[in-house]
Amino acid sequence: MNNCRVTCGERARRFLGWMGDGRIRHGIMNATSTQLVDRSTAWILGGWAIFVLLVTPGMGMATELLFQIQRTNGTTAIAIRGAPGQRVAIESKPVLDAREPGGWVVIDRLILNDQGSHSLERPAHTASEFFRMVPEINRYWTNMAIIPAGEFRMGSADWGPIHAVMVSEFAMDCYEVTKLHWDEVRTWAATNGYSLPSGRGFGNSTHPVHSVGWYDMLKWCNARSEKEGLKPAYYTDLTFSKVYKSGSIVPYVDWSSGYRLPTESEWEKAARGGNPEARFPWGIGPEIDPSRANYADSGLGGTTPVGSYAPNPYGLFDLAGNLEERCWDALGPYPAERQVDPRGPGIGLNRAIRGGHWNSSAISCRIDDRGDLYPDNWGSAFRGFRCVRAVVR
Repeated sequence: MNNCRVTCGERARRFLGWMGDGRIRHGIMNATSTQLVDRSTAWILGGWAIFVLLVTPGMGMATELLFQIQRTNGTTAIAIRGAPGQRVAIESKPVLDAREPGGWVVIDRLILNDQGSHSLERPAHTASEFFRMVPEINRYWTNMAIIPAGEFRMGSADWGPIHAVMVSEFAMDCYEVTKLHWDEVRTWAATNGYSLPSGRGFGNSTHPVHSVGWYDMLKWCNARSEKEGLKPAYYTDLTFSKVYKSGSIVPYVDWSSGYRLPTESEWEKAARGGNPEARFPWGIGPEIDPSRANYADSGLGGTTPVGSYAPNPYGLFDLAGNLEERCWDALGPYPAERQVDPRGPGIGLNRAIRGGHWNSSAISCRIDDRGDLYPDNWGSAFRGFRCVRAVVR
């Protein structure tokens, strides 16, 4: 199995091919001819593996994708490695011709698993084939990361018992909701039957919104859904016919549609970034320090603009510090047995908060740490939120 890594600039791509005579072919693809290769390309000719690989921008970070191909006995084996949760389309065409930049056919769409890998086999239909790997984000996933389905160990010695949790695939905002985004949705909501507070933010509008309550967050999620033409998630009746737009109630939830707050298990799985041993979002290794997150030791006295620090392996920013993030669940003791898509205890009013804030201690910024707050408590500069939604294929 042949493999190679190639760094790609914004205006050029390096093309490498292993020709049938054993020679390596090199060239620089200019801004126009990159349409041929786009993100990456691999070329199978006879029994030879010919490949182009890339470094491509992911959700706000550089994501290296390693593309490996081997053809044997009429079968083409393809293996990909990259960031956990990366969504990729594999495309194929029989001829690579500068005069015909189109003609690519999608042969598979996939999401890299928690180990950042995926492999498949397919029949080799022609004597020669070209492949390319294209990172995918459709129009509904702008600034959202796809979190792959999988099981993880939730909890810690401090917050036990440690138990197995299976979480279905979902999408999560890469950033905490900003004051700008809050205001845009609130303006639309005001003329569509919603009642939402103005909220507050430190600094400019790229800082996360704070001083909004849990009930307000749910209503804002609904307004965001409707503004984007989606069916909302929260309702005041069991038949999901009356959209939750005003008042302070714990609504009924249609988990299959619209933007909503994450459950605690969704938040923790996303924060771990595919690393079961992670204590902080960046994984095993360095403890928290002011170069990695905005917390008490940073001494900034308020929030920073979203995305000011490096993301976790899923491309999610500010999961440690900046603002604590509200979850759907009422806070309660963990069960000992394995859970599938848990949504918190059936009783209890105080709602879980995760991730620490700009004035939190280091331990409060750990992935496993938990807190809770009354849902009507909104007058705080310490708490914000981000949205999740189901992935519809």
